[in-house]
Amino acid sequence: FDTLPPMRYQETMSSIRTWIQQSESKLSVPYLSVTEYEIMEERLGKLQALQSSLKEQQNGFNYLSDTVKEMAKKAPSEICQKYLSEFEEIEGHWKKLSSQLVESCQKLEEHMNKLRKFQNHIKTLQKWMAEVDVFLKEEWPALGDAEILKKQLKQCRLLVGDIQTIQPSLNSVNEGGQKIKSEAELEFASRLETELRELNTQWDHICRQ
Repeated sequence: FDTLPPMRYQETMSSIRTWIQQSESKLSVPYLSVTEYEIMEERLGKLQALQSSLKEQQNGFNYLSDTVKEMAKKAPSEICQKYLSEFEEIEGHWKKLSSQLVESCQKLEEHMNKLRKFQNHIKTLQKWMAEVDVFLKEEWPALGDAEILKKQLKQCRLLVGDIQTIQPSLNSVNEGGQKIKSEAELEFASRLETELRELNTQWDHICRQ
């Protein structure tokens, strides 16, 4: 083993250092705010591609580690120290990048799950309110038609029961929406606010009928 590491070591070190710098640069972009589901999906794809790329670089990283260990056994200590310091610096970046990628993917997946549930709840509420709206706009029967009046009264009572049953769902949607909004990009947060306001206005309208 020569006192200097082989050419392959130098090339691998240079290649991995460049890759780490490029990857860190990509991760410096604000990836983790809540926004449109499709955009988050695309961002997650990019992060997962970086994770795959990290795995592809693993052999080179292992080679650097093994080479430095070999040098420690055979080369003079001052030379060893130089390359050991160089490797430790790269190793620090490598570990940080690796854990950052895992955390970022998890965070994005959490955001996506929350947003999907929130949007599904909103759709369910909107569908129910649309059906109620149709019912409320039906023409009331002429006075004297007792059977139809009785049926309408029963439907009204059911509606009141539904409102009481569904109110907690609306509360939950409002709470969930506020949490998502606090972690969302500005423009998306604004749209979310509008969506919630319209939902609550529609709900109040139904409750006042």
